[in-house]
Amino acid sequence: MGRVFRLLFLGLLPLAVGYLMNFVMMLLPAPLLFGSILPLMVWAWLCGRFADGRRSVPGQAALMNAPGLVMLALVLIQEIGLGAYWQNTLGLFSQLYFLTGLPLAATLLRFLPTERIWPYYIAVWLMLFGLSLLGCWQKRRQEIKKS
Repeated sequence: MGRVFRLLFLGLLPLAVGYLMNFVMMLLPAPLLFGSILPLMVWAWLCGRFADGRRSVPGQAALMNAPGLVMLALVLIQEIGLGAYWQNTLGLFSQLYFLTGLPLAATLLRFLPTERIWPYYIAVWLMLFGLSLLGCWQKRRQEIKKS
């Protein structure tokens, strides 16, 4: 049970990184694309570090990204359903969660003919989930090599 809470807690890490990125971007202009790739690489490494090589890879990745799925639902409700963001902490946190991958998603999906940002939020969540799968799969490969 403690492992489940650890993986869920790890899923909240992009929120803290997004808050830090927001703070840094307000202070000085930084290269956003590099500032996006580095935290995503650290995310994949941390997911591999916290994963259990003997358990289900998709299950662990889903657990790590469950908080992100909640944040995605909140952002989509605000963006699509309401047409505006909530002016409170929940509205802010749901946006900051995806800030780490947003520059990379915008670069990769620049061909999308949209003026809305919600497709990019979905892309960031998919990137985080894919990187979690990659990290967990890498841990499983290491466990298989050991045995």
